Amino acid sequence: MAVGRGVAGGGAIAAVIALAGCGSATTASTTASVSKAVGWGTLRLASGASLPYPLSWRRVGGDKGSASAALFNADGTVRAYLNVTPAIASETLAGWARFRVGHNAEEGDKNVRLLSKQTNVPLDGGRGSCVTDQYTTTRTSYRELACVVAPSGAAMRVVLVAAAQPDVWDTERHVLQFAIDHFTS
Repeated sequence: MAVGRGVAGGGAIAAVIALAGCGSATTASTTASVSKAVGWGTLRLASGASLPYPLSWRRVGGDKGSASAALFNADGTVRAYLNVTPAIASETLAGWARFRVGHNAEEGDKNVRLLSKQTNVPLDGGRGSCVTDQYTTTRTSYRELACVVAPSGAAMRVVLVAAAQPDVWDTERHVLQFAIDHFTS
């Protein structure tokens, strides 16, 4: 699975996920509600950016400086995945769709297809660009929502990735949506 870079948060992302075929979701009013949610932990970057994840998922390694968690199938494949990563210089809001599709292909993913893209959307008090794409790894396929966000007042852009196997995308969307809605930079 392409361990990626991306970041997002809030109601604008709910619209992006809806466009990605996830349906609509309800957003809790504050990030504080996440800390009170039973069964949720926090993926946190050194910059302070954080993304909730279900404690029933397993934290996994990823890119340097990133934080990731995954839900695994019985066969060991990743069923669903959440990641928050500091962005690198080439991950820009203007070039995000081109970068993300190319990044997945460079990592060895096959049949990479861009399903949708949005640029200059309001995310966690800043601006962001998001793509929904689909690709095949050596073991399975994934659909992902990947966003790069430039939070207001933050020196560092962040990347957020929420992914799942296409056949369970609708089943896992509530978890992916909750995490994205509660991302904080």
